[in-house]
Amino acid sequence: MGDFRSTVRALERCCAFAASPSSRSGSPILGRAKSKPLASGELRRQIGIKLRAENTCNLVYAMWHIEPDARVAVSIKHNPDMSTHEQCYPGGYINLQQSEESRRQKSFPGKPTDGVEAWHGDLGPVIASFDGPVGLRTDNARFAFDYFVGPATPGPATPDCRQTPGD
Repeated sequence: MGDFRSTVRALERCCAFAASPSSRSGSPILGRAKSKPLASGELRRQIGIKLRAENTCNLVYAMWHIEPDARVAVSIKHNPDMSTHEQCYPGGYINLQQSEESRRQKSFPGKPTDGVEAWHGDLGPVIASFDGPVGLRTDNARFAFDYFVGPATPGPATPDCRQTPGD
């Protein structure tokens, strides 16, 4: 478990062990941070978790968009044979669609969502091609939140989480 406070424009970190992530999103949004567009050029305020983060080019994002839209978005970033931001930049995103039932259950910023499924959909077979630790990401906002991980699963050591310029 950890208490995190993000006060920078962007935060990307990962936990360097295999674990089952669980996050509580009812914590407050502290405000805006100095804004900088994402690599795609879009200016978005968001917070989320990184899953199966083999590296910055191959992972799954589950992101809570706050502005300009308010929704939960799940994307796979898949760039075989690439491992650094300089190699893949904003390429390789597969934006996934949620199920129709999940689309009807909306969560809005500022409202607690504990125990409410915010997104449900099929991740497809591509995620079987990579694996790694869980992590965090924020963009263009300041947050205070709790982040919990379950016990590490036995097995081979998870690859180190290495931050590269641009992460």
